[in-house]
Amino acid sequence: MAPISSLPQSLPAPRHLVNARLWMEFFLRYNVLIMKQLPNLGVLIDNSIELGRKHLSESLAVIIWPIIASIPFPLGQVIGLLDQTVAKDASNYFSFGFSLLGAILIFITSIWTNNALILTLEGASKKLPAKTIYRQAIQKIVPVFLIKVLVGIIIFLSILPIIPGLLLGYLDQNSISLGTISGILFFVGGIIALILLCHFALSTYYANYQNLLLNQTSTTAIKASLKLVKDRWWHTAWLWIVPKIILTFALLVALYVNGLFFEQLVTIFQENTPITVILIFLAMLFNLALPWFFAPGIIATDYTLFKALTDE
Repeated sequence: MAPISSLPQSLPAPRHLVNARLWMEFFLRYNVLIMKQLPNLGVLIDNSIELGRKHLSESLAVIIWPIIASIPFPLGQVIGLLDQTVAKDASNYFSFGFSLLGAILIFITSIWTNNALILTLEGASKKLPAKTIYRQAIQKIVPVFLIKVLVGIIIFLSILPIIPGLLLGYLDQNSISLGTISGILFFVGGIIALILLCHFALSTYYANYQNLLLNQTSTTAIKASLKLVKDRWWHTAWLWIVPKIILTFALLVALYVNGLFFEQLVTIFQENTPITVILIFLAMLFNLALPWFFAPGIIATDYTLFKALTDE
């Protein structure tokens, strides 16, 4: 009998255990098992509704500001509708000035409002005061704007595949053969551009969240957003787009009802010019204000999905 010291210290692992270890290493290498499973659509919507309900008052306090900031725009439009026979030139200047001021304020406050709504949901767990959140939202206007510019460039580059077909069709419109080739190139390029557009539009969507919540630079935030959605694009797209379709449909219904309501009022008071002008002003203001009442719902679903993507 062989001495104990001559026996092997460890027995070889069975083949099925070796194969399991190799598969485990493969999955870990490609981040399949370490990624947390995204919630299903029902869970995402339920969590978003609960989050939005919990912070409804704070969100309403935020969206009041872009509504107030948008007042100059409909005011300028209404001034332009007035028949100023004596000071018509002055009326046009006032109309243009108020409309331009309103457009600038709407653009700036829209970035601030989105920042503030996101930071409100994040800061609620840390019990940050509203002034601190608003100040942080102001400080992030320029970085978020820069991210939007960079993302816009990426989106623009994604539609370049349609250019060859357009150029070929424009250069020689009389040639049937070239026209056929340009049509094929435009069709194929359009499909490629659509795929790239959808891919990068969603993959870069959470760059501003990376900047706002994780304080990453613009380029780093875009790269992190691309990595965040990678390998989960289709599931993320499903969870991202369905709530927006629901909220957009509700918004369109609200805008339609708003238009019918004010149209009936204008018809009733059409002989009273001052009241008609006021009603037109209110109708324009309501059309600008209504989307902001749906913004907290969109931000809540996006925030919930971002937290699921980051495994938090």
